[in-house]
Amino acid sequence: MKKCIINILNILNIIFKYVPYYGILSIIDSILSTLVNICFNLILIRIVADKVIEGYGFYDIIPYVYYVYLLIIIASIVKFTKSKCLKPLAVNKLYNELHAKIFDKAVSIDLACFDNVQFYNEFFLSIKNIDTKIMELFEYIIRLLFLVLTLSGTIAVIFTLSPIYLLICMISILINWLSISIKNKYLFTYDVEMNNLKRQSEYINRLFYLSDYIKEIKIFNLKDSILKKFRANVDTMRKTITKYQKKFIIIGILVNFVADSLIIDGLLIIKLSFDVLVKKTLSVGSVISIIKGVSNLQWILQDLIEVLGDIHINTRYIDKYNEFINKENVVSDGDKELILADENIIEFKNVWFKYNSQDEYVLKDINLKISSNEKIALVGRNGAGKSTLIKLLLRFYDVSKGEILFNGVNIKEFKLDEYRKIFSPVFQNYNMYAATIEENISMDICNEYTANVNLAITSVGLDNKFNNSKLSLKSYLNKEIYDESVDLSGGEKQKIAISRAIARKDNSEIFIFDEPNSYLDAISEYEITRTINKIFDHKITITISHRLGNIQESDCIYVLDNGSIKEYGKHEELISKNGLYAHMYNAQAKRYIFEKKVG
Repeated sequence: MKKCIINILNILNIIFKYVPYYGILSIIDSILSTLVNICFNLILIRIVADKVIEGYGFYDIIPYVYYVYLLIIIASIVKFTKSKCLKPLAVNKLYNELHAKIFDKAVSIDLACFDNVQFYNEFFLSIKNIDTKIMELFEYIIRLLFLVLTLSGTIAVIFTLSPIYLLICMISILINWLSISIKNKYLFTYDVEMNNLKRQSEYINRLFYLSDYIKEIKIFNLKDSILKKFRANVDTMRKTITKYQKKFIIIGILVNFVADSLIIDGLLIIKLSFDVLVKKTLSVGSVISIIKGVSNLQWILQDLIEVLGDIHINTRYIDKYNEFINKENVVSDGDKELILADENIIEFKNVWFKYNSQDEYVLKDINLKISSNEKIALVGRNGAGKSTLIKLLLRFYDVSKGEILFNGVNIKEFKLDEYRKIFSPVFQNYNMYAATIEENISMDICNEYTANVNLAITSVGLDNKFNNSKLSLKSYLNKEIYDESVDLSGGEKQKIAISRAIARKDNSEIFIFDEPNSYLDAISEYEITRTINKIFDHKITITISHRLGNIQESDCIYVLDNGSIKEYGKHEELISKNGLYAHMYNAQAKRYIFEKKVG
């Protein structure tokens, strides 16, 4: 209950912070609606009926009607203005503000969270129509205000006539309250179960409209196996619906038959008939007022229970949203300003690391030092720990043991945003965004890096593509969003990814290339490798590559195996050692010679 009240206060705070005009008008609307209900349904009808029986004329009664209908007109204008004019604008404003907050949090949250399936479920719940959920909850709160005010007025009117009628209604409402409370308990668990199933269904739906998937579905004839999973998921949904539907039917029978038919329709009518026909203690106006009042009280209390239940259920979604927004990161922000030196140095000192979900260390006792103007390479078999080492350097994760230093200072002490700005990584799994090619290269809506965009496309050879086709920097990518977008080959997309680093050559200090040539042809691979070495000759560059021919000019090559550095040195030194590096290099060289002979 306490948490529910806190959530209600949070919702009111959000509404009056972002859309105060809508919040204020909603309260006014609720008050006016209450006055209309009490004045029209209980007071006006009683007055008119009694005045007519007592012999009053039309002109004696019309002033009462006039004032009530004036109130109705004012209330209607306020309600129309709120729902038709202000609500669409308020929903749009909430959508903008809340999703901006969610996006900010998603960027700042630990990368480790995205390795957790449970996090995805909670994340999906937290962002699932959160703006409409908050608006719905606010509407429930306003509805609650209206019901409480109307309930107070109705109870006062009925109590002045006879407390017995109030007691009959309360018995019915008690049954309603118990049944709806049980129903609401099931509703939330039902929604959570269905949410996970819907997320799986949406994933399968995406497979059939994203081009990267549809190609493999066609070639490998995956349709049947995917449809099998889809149908299994739908069948699980059906079973879940059936399981809860039985419970909801039983609850519905309890409410509709026992509470409404037996108690209200039966007991209440018997009592009212007795008072009118036998005791003759009620006037015509009083009878009408009691019937309207009891009806009023019945639906008000039923509505009140349902609204409280809806608030209780929906505040659980707000709980998920608040948990997500307030989630504390393991990778915490430092408070130290980062100051660059004439010669910057990165140092790994006795670094060990393992993922939270694993018992084994992925990196073991890593020691290495990199200085400005130095080009190093990380090589090794798949799963050796190369990409994990980069994730630690970028502080996507923090080390389990040991420390990473930048110019002698533990990187945990720096402000995260400032620290990450000195890096320009080209990830192995890069992405193209629904934006222009220029924006995909600059990767900055403030155009901080656009000055070097032309240099970047020339350096990777994309200028020839632009000169010989309709392609330009203003061309859009992603057909899912833009109808007139262009298609690029895998190699061209990789060139754009490399262009991002070149565009930042004057703004970053450390450049990371994780398999930068995997989609490139041999000539492009050779030319871009030379370009990278030339453009970044005064910077720190770290290259991860399985193509050992591309890293021969590195100042130092670190060979990782099973999470440890097995050997390091220049290309010639490692070849002379005849160790793991020499074995990998010679194996590649033999393959190239064999392919050349076969070709």
